[in-house]
Amino acid sequence: MKLNMTTRQIALTAILSAFTMVLALTPLGLIPINPVISITIIHIPVIIAAIVVGPASGMIVGLVFGIFSMINATVNPSLLSPIFLNPIVAIIPRVLIGFVSGYVYLAMAKITKKQLTPIAVGVAATAGTLMNTIGVLGMIYVFYGNFVYEVTGVSVGPFLGSLIVTNSIPELIIGVIVIVLIVKALSRTILRMLPTK
Repeated sequence: MKLNMTTRQIALTAILSAFTMVLALTPLGLIPINPVISITIIHIPVIIAAIVVGPASGMIVGLVFGIFSMINATVNPSLLSPIFLNPIVAIIPRVLIGFVSGYVYLAMAKITKKQLTPIAVGVAATAGTLMNTIGVLGMIYVFYGNFVYEVTGVSVGPFLGSLIVTNSIPELIIGVIVIVLIVKALSRTILRMLPTK
């Protein structure tokens, strides 16, 4: 993994980190589906960073996502907020979004022999979004089964299953579409700005 980034790559990583902070700390990061359910789009800048700059950039923006997830759990508490005060739940899966989506994109770019194709971007976006879902929900299942039952009255398995149907699937669909469209819209600028991977 290349850790040395150009000035432009550092600037782009900083801009995407700032977007992540704004999304994490404001209602802009959530799309309300109904009064109870909202879809998060906070992972989108993480995946874009991983694709257009590289896995290291994605991991940095993912770290920002995780840290601000913990901050948000403190300043905007809800029933399940204590779960996200644990860095194992809040930070590790978010850093892995950048790692997974970045390396999946690089593998897909080698297969397609082109940069920023919709297929390569879409597959990487899918992998990154699934990493977030599997990582966070998996950690909740392992560490917080009893806590979930105490605060919701529902066993952790059915609770997480309902989240997958109501939140995770729409997040995956929306996230992949938005990421592909954003990268496509910016592809000419990105290709001029960044060196060939």
